Amino acid sequence: MLALGSLCASAETATYQFDIPEQTADRSLTLLAQQAKVPLLFSFDEVRDVTTNAVVGEYTLEAALTQLLAGTDLEGEVNSHGVLTVARRPEEALVEGELRMPGENENMPTVKRRGLASVLLAMFSVGAGAQEVADADEKESVLEEIVVTGTNIRGVNNPTSPLLQFDREDIDLAGVGTVQDFVRTIPQNFNSTTPVSFNSDNPFDGAVNQSAGTVIDLRGLGSGATLTLLNGRRLAFSGSSSVFDVSSIPLSVVDRIDVLTDGASAIYGSDAIAGVVNLVTRRDFAGLETRARYGTVTAGNMDETELGTTGGMRWGSGGGFITLQYTDIEPLFAADRDYADLSTAFAGGTLIPKQEAFNAFASFDHDFTNRLAVIADLMYTDRDVEFVENDFLAGRTGVINSETAFFTTRLDYRLTERITASVFVDYGKEETESRDSDDSFLDTFVNDNELLVVEGQLSGAIADLPGGSVAASLGGLYREEEFRRPDSATFGSGVKRDVAAIYGEVLIPLIGEGQSVPYAQELTFSAAGRYEDYSDFGDTFNPKLGLFWRISEDIALRGSYSESFRAPSLTNTAGRQQFAFLAFPDPEFDPSQQDPRAPDGSTFFLISAGGGNPNLTPEEATSWTGGVEFTPRALTGLRMNSGFFDVSYTNRIDSLPGLIPLTVADFFSLVDRNPDPGRLDEIFDLIASGDEGAVRYVNASSLESPGPDDVQAIVNAGTQNLSSFSVRGLDLALGYDFQIEKNAFNTAINASYILDYKIQISDTAQPFDAVNQVYRPADMNLRGSFSWSRGGVTLFAAVNYVDSYIDNQVGNNNVQIDDWATVDLTFAYDSESRYGASQTGDIRFSLSVQNLFDEAPPFVATTDGLNFDTANANPLGRFASFQITKTW
Repeated sequence: MLALGSLCASAETATYQFDIPEQTADRSLTLLAQQAKVPLLFSFDEVRDVTTNAVVGEYTLEAALTQLLAGTDLEGEVNSHGVLTVARRPEEALVEGELRMPGENENMPTVKRRGLASVLLAMFSVGAGAQEVADADEKESVLEEIVVTGTNIRGVNNPTSPLLQFDREDIDLAGVGTVQDFVRTIPQNFNSTTPVSFNSDNPFDGAVNQSAGTVIDLRGLGSGATLTLLNGRRLAFSGSSSVFDVSSIPLSVVDRIDVLTDGASAIYGSDAIAGVVNLVTRRDFAGLETRARYGTVTAGNMDETELGTTGGMRWGSGGGFITLQYTDIEPLFAADRDYADLSTAFAGGTLIPKQEAFNAFASFDHDFTNRLAVIADLMYTDRDVEFVENDFLAGRTGVINSETAFFTTRLDYRLTERITASVFVDYGKEETESRDSDDSFLDTFVNDNELLVVEGQLSGAIADLPGGSVAASLGGLYREEEFRRPDSATFGSGVKRDVAAIYGEVLIPLIGEGQSVPYAQELTFSAAGRYEDYSDFGDTFNPKLGLFWRISEDIALRGSYSESFRAPSLTNTAGRQQFAFLAFPDPEFDPSQQDPRAPDGSTFFLISAGGGNPNLTPEEATSWTGGVEFTPRALTGLRMNSGFFDVSYTNRIDSLPGLIPLTVADFFSLVDRNPDPGRLDEIFDLIASGDEGAVRYVNASSLESPGPDDVQAIVNAGTQNLSSFSVRGLDLALGYDFQIEKNAFNTAINASYILDYKIQISDTAQPFDAVNQVYRPADMNLRGSFSWSRGGVTLFAAVNYVDSYIDNQVGNNNVQIDDWATVDLTFAYDSESRYGASQTGDIRFSLSVQNLFDEAPPFVATTDGLNFDTANANPLGRFASFQITKTW
């Protein structure tokens, strides 16, 4: 059951625009409640085997409900609390008892139940004038609320921020089997860090992708600039960088993927610079479901096999389920693609590595009393990756094992009718082990991350205004992060940081629908702020402001301003410092060269060459977004959401090859030719200590034992707050749903266009535009789709498009790279939608083909010999898959 929107006092006479196709009752009732903006209560088992009628046009809620349920054995009404309740007619229901809504009195209709599999769970949005249903004697139960991305206020939707949502149907029709494959289809995501880029010369993947996994990178601002959440909770990082590998989350448990394309550090803290991707899992599952999928390329030997099962049950006060999934992906080799230059790339090198994963996910919820409830999730993933190097160590076979465990629990206690107190406890652990397959060439390499979060929060409606209820949240948390590398002198015993945070948020309805204000049906203001104190680099405060203005039923405007940050990784701040001493040029080796900035033509330099830097500060960003929502009444089913974004991202942490600041004018500011004697003494004292865990030192000069007095300049080439990005662009989400007799059609476009992508690599360097370059984002990414459905049959087609760009690599003379368009096709059949559930349960199957016409990636002369841009294309080729799902 779902409850969406606000209660409407004039529900009996108000009319609404409805656009509901013929489909199963659970889906049509949900649409009815959404479009009429009323809470909804029904038993899933009561309605799942009923097919309802189409309702298209302007109706009162009562008239729409009558038409929707005509000819069925269901009946519904809006009770005295404004809640739409639907159930079977009493004479046809299989009564095993009666359940009332929490707080229900004798004047409210009862809802029949059929066995323990039925659960009555109400979820309420605190919208304009809305409040949770409860009777006066406060016998209300703790009600689970819808997971909302982009706000800490329970049960509300913040309309001021841009949010893309992809539901289970979107995921299934995409014809993919993993989370990483689905996020690849989202135009706002730049695929800079994937298993394909892991084994290429992509310079922007590098050490970030130590698990050969997939990291979400919104706007191409870097893998660490997007925060990935599971049900709104932070997870442990992967490898030695502050990123999360989404390969560890099984797609079969994902019910919805939310993409917030706005800075959100005021809501979630570190890393939410480009935005947030929240993977929302399914809830309230009862019964048994099995799932099998097999797919293969039409050229080469790569194939995928996935097997999964989910079992769960519900009882009157809660329920739980568990999902198990096994995935096996056989490799795709460079020799399988004729565009790969096998004289450069190793023929046996993998374009897509062999991958094998076992995933387990469990969820549990229970109401202990009418006020106290708990919900808990547990996830475990064991993933193995085997790859063959294409370059550098060509032919070497490597094995990577990643184990991810995550547990979260939330305890809710309803303090009053409208205020809920919550306590969260999260624990995450990730271990990545890399080794040579025969244990002969490279030593084992282990990274171990651990996360603990304890958080308390108050949330709910705090006041009433003429425009509606003021909703707010206030909370605080304590977080521990730890990184270990057992065989390292620096990280063997682990490095930790503690984070303390307090935050607040408020959503104020300045004008509501019932106030009859001209050109302002709704005006909502939001404000949020978050203060965080880190044990290793200091504190930071980040605000966010937003405004939503609904001018009419047809059109609305939104805008937001936010400040965000990204904390340095523990390896950035705590890694051992690295120094090198050398002369440039060294007169003993090459007397013909001179340092033009040195009086005697040569300078002895001490180079800070990388490693940890305890003086790092957070990366920072300011973001502006704005948008227009257009849903014309004259053309029911049409919806458009367009917007702009502007992100200024500064203090980015980076490092440079040591000699670049000496030879490139843009980096001359990194050379200190009058070093502080006190700093030099500290550095050489550290070097003299011989502490391998703290410092690494190399003397590359002709002097035997240089000291502080020999240093004429310091080159700051180590890890530091160095570069900045400035990215501006436009988004467009356009959709049109319509119906012709019993045929339902849907068209949609999701597009992202980058206007500017400017990078400044140092304070003295000139900014340059990096859009439309190899391994950088192309300016235009688009996915358009069309679907036709009738009964249980659906035909879906999608076009993916990446615009042309320029090959600016050294020696390639700005060659034009072609645009790339591929077509995906899915045929799906659902016996439940066509016939209703039977005694044998529901069977759903789909046949999908990705890249139907087998379009090869555009040619790019890469140094690794793969000859395509691994960030803007993939080598999969035509890939056909078949999936069958059976519920029992």
